[in-house]
This record gives sequence, structure tokens and C-alpha cells, in this order.
Amino acid sequence: MAFVREHWRPLTGAAGLHIGLLALLAFAAWQWPRSQPPVQLAIEGVVVDAQQRPAPGIRVWLRDWDFGTGGQKSGSVVEVLTDRQGRYRFASVPPGGAWLQLLVAVDERSPMTRAVEPFEVEAGKTYTHDLQVPAK
Repeated sequence: MAFVREHWRPLTGAAGLHIGLLALLAFAAWQWPRSQPPVQLAIEGVVVDAQQRPAPGIRVWLRDWDFGTGGQKSGSVVEVLTDRQGRYRFASVPPGGAWLQLLVAVDERSPMTRAVEPFEVEAGKTYTHDLQVPAK
């Protein structure tokens, strides 16, 4: 018992409090559930031309959509370009309404094509929309 008293004494006061808090934090960190990374949502696909060939370098726009008002929610646009095989991908898409547009003209004031009807993006899903450039 004398051994315990002799060695326990230095742990009283502020030093003991600090060691106790460190032990508590270490235990809490060890017990904390291992969190999974957030589920990444994606919208992807292939853009082809009128002859069904991959269309490289096409601008694909992702816009948000509000089903309640039947219009765009914020006016934001996220743009990607198709690669050599006509593939595009939007990663880390937030859940909610979305729609895609193709911009094939050089002039942004020219009419754009709604590539797909607005759709709901749900957590944990990847959406594939293969698109076709409208014939000229």
C-alpha cells in the first residue's frame, strides 16, 4: 500500500487532472465510431454526334432545378468538357433537382439544348445520361 501512496501522490492536483483528461480523450478517440467518407454522387455519360460517334470537346452544363417552381434554383452552372471518347462526369453532385444542357455553339447567346428533363439526384446513387448532339 505504501508503494501506491508514494507513486499516486504526484498525480494529485493539476498534473493528475491533465493525465486524467488525456486518458479520457484517448479512450473516447478509441471508442469513437469509425466514420465512413461521405457518399459521392455523380452524373456521367457519353455524348455522341448525329452519326453515333463520340463527340469530344462538347461543353456539358449541370444546373440545379427546383421542382416546386419549375425553374432553376440558383442560376449556378457547373461545366465539364467531354474527353476524346465523348465521356463526361460531374463528381460530388449535391442531392436535389438537376438538369443537363449541351452547349455546342461557340457563342453562349445561341440557343442551348436541354439534354434531359430535370431529374432528382438522390444520395448514394450515380446517374448515367448518354446524350446526343442535336443535328444541325
